Amino acid sequence: MKKHLYTTLVFLCISSALFAQKRRGQEKIKALKVAYLTEKLDLSVKEATVFWPLYNAYDKEAMHLRMAERMRLGKQLKVAGGIDALSEATAKTIAIESMQLKKLLLQITSGFYEKLPGILSYKKILKLQISELEFHRKLLKKLKRRGPH
Repeated sequence: MKKHLYTTLVFLCISSALFAQKRRGQEKIKALKVAYLTEKLDLSVKEATVFWPLYNAYDKEAMHLRMAERMRLGKQLKVAGGIDALSEATAKTIAIESMQLKKLLLQITSGFYEKLPGILSYKKILKLQISELEFHRKLLKKLKRRGPH
């Protein structure tokens, strides 16, 4: 009994440490993204005061939606035993749910970008779009260079 309790405790500690490490990694990426966008957009104090709360709320909502979709899809596929084990009807249901979430993400993104002209110039809105793509491209390159852990 003690051995089982000890093993469970060790497992929980390791899981907790890995989760905390993952969270720190996400926070580090977010900080790098904010720094990168700040540099690229060259926002005035007035613009930054209005832009960052709006951007952070949008980014948090979009990330939450993407993560929920990945978790939902992963769980459904695991329960089914993989894509090859899905019936066509189940695959259709999963695909339709996925498309609905993508539409919701598009609505969230559109809503965010519709609010920006009152805050930023159109040049800065384009800079934001390009800078986000550049940041993600650079991040993927960096991760690719690091290779598997």
